[in-house]
Amino acid sequence: MTTIRRVNTGFQRVYLIEGDSGLVLIDAGRLGLIKTLKATLDGLDRRPADIGLIVITHVHVDHVGGLAAVKELTGAKVLVHAADKNILERGASVMPAGTGLISRPMVEALRPLLTRGQGFRPVSPDIVIEHEFDLGPFGVAGKVVPTPGHTAGSISVFLDSGQAFVGDTCFNHRPRSRRSVFPPFADDVPSLLRTWKVLLASGASEFYPGHGRPFTRAKLEASLAKMAKSSRLEREVS
Repeated sequence: MTTIRRVNTGFQRVYLIEGDSGLVLIDAGRLGLIKTLKATLDGLDRRPADIGLIVITHVHVDHVGGLAAVKELTGAKVLVHAADKNILERGASVMPAGTGLISRPMVEALRPLLTRGQGFRPVSPDIVIEHEFDLGPFGVAGKVVPTPGHTAGSISVFLDSGQAFVGDTCFNHRPRSRRSVFPPFADDVPSLLRTWKVLLASGASEFYPGHGRPFTRAKLEASLAKMAKSSRLEREVS
């Protein structure tokens, strides 16, 4: 049986997956995760060392700021996509491109301020992937799949039980999420929309984003249909 626990970090979503014989952590949030992670593990009567793997959906500071401390606490292996490996090892803060009328100019105006002093403690990953990765050896029935678009190195976790953890490939935080799960930031929109097709083709029934509440297939399907109404995007993602 697979159990999903949210480790409360505020705006970011960090998830602890309890499989039949192991624990996998998805993302590491910002600094300060340790206290809430310990409380979550205490509630499960588990130890930090029971976490065998930390999957990083993408290397942005709000998802990896606490990674070095969590790795030290747990001794877990860290998995990242090859395209984000160097950023993780440098502890670099990078800003994705804006995708909307508000986020595009905001990123350009604030990029120097947002990146200055916003780095994180570098981490050397233990597992670097470019293709699908089986989570079975870590006690969880599922797999990690490359899902580029938000960043070139974005990845998602698909559980055999029907849940998908998609990082910032989707964004379900109000008020924006009332209309769509399209993220306000993404480096490659056509790739992101092709990734949405991969998410739907996976058969997953419930999606857990890096920001906001879980959502259904129906909402993702409706969001993709809305984006495909643009003839330019429809040609690029077909």
